Amino acid sequence: MTLLLVMSRWEWLFALLASVLAMASTAAGLHRHGRWRSVALASVGAGLLLPASLYLPLKESLLWHGVATACGGVLLAAAHISNRRALRQLR
Repeated sequence: MTLLLVMSRWEWLFALLASVLAMASTAAGLHRHGRWRSVALASVGAGLLLPASLYLPLKESLLWHGVATACGGVLLAAAHISNRRALRQLR
């Protein structure tokens, strides 16, 4: 239980780092392939992930916090996959 409490303190940093990296990589991919789908997925994913870790009323609800975190993470992963596919189609 102590490990979960310690991890919860750092959750906002992990969410922020994942969101910034996702937006930077999809923006770089956008300049190469010109498709907006990965940027849109990353934006919505970051838009769900960040409030889930920073907005206290959402963080207090175990159900909605879990739903927002899981959906945000899945959307960031989908943005990565979409970006990789678009970059591979350039070759």
